[in-house]
Amino acid sequence: MEKTMVRQAVHLQPMEVDGGADIHLQPMEDPTPEQLEGVKGRSLHFMKLNRCHSANTQDRDGIQPFLCISYLKEEKKSHRIRESQLDHLQLKSLLRKKQDMASHYKAGNEVMINKEKRKRRGREEEEKRREEKRREEKRREEKRREEKRREEKRREEKRREEKRREEKRKVVFFSASLACPLPVIPLACSVLQMLGHACLASPASATRRSDETQISLLSPPVTAL
Repeated sequence: MEKTMVRQAVHLQPMEVDGGADIHLQPMEDPTPEQLEGVKGRSLHFMKLNRCHSANTQDRDGIQPFLCISYLKEEKKSHRIRESQLDHLQLKSLLRKKQDMASHYKAGNEVMINKEKRKRRGREEEEKRREEKRREEKRREEKRREEKRREEKRREEKRREEKRREEKRKVVFFSASLACPLPVIPLACSVLQMLGHACLASPASATRRSDETQISLLSPPVTAL
């Protein structure tokens, strides 16, 4: 909290505190713990108080001194009131400042609570966005894997189809070869030719050839008319 200078005149009047008791303070008199009993126990963080006197300045009633109250560092975790901090401080001013500070802290607490809520909500939203991003990335990865599996399956099916077509072409070609007589004729002719050469090369065929030659020599030649 920023330093705030407050100048407040001390008025010697009966002050009403919690419980309805009236407390009278004299100038330069320190409040006793019994007098401050109504102040204790409140959820209020008191600041360190510094006192200064002004000898040349008086209020309209001629009462001195003026108090120069400097709010320094906040003691957040301590609710105790030190008597050294309350030297010559009027109880009414203390209670009024207590109420002001209580309202200030209430508003400040609401601001801090709302700020903390916004922070927490922002963290939750950020975590939600990260989780959604992770899920989206996971879905994309799964989609890529599924697409890869489908592509591999299509390739495998294509290879199988190509293999079936190749086998079908082989079967059709073999069937056509059996049905067509043209390839069989040269084979049969070659076989007959081989058989013919074998017959000519045998002894019986040689004897027939010699007899035919003798007969042709003994018989007179036939002349044409």
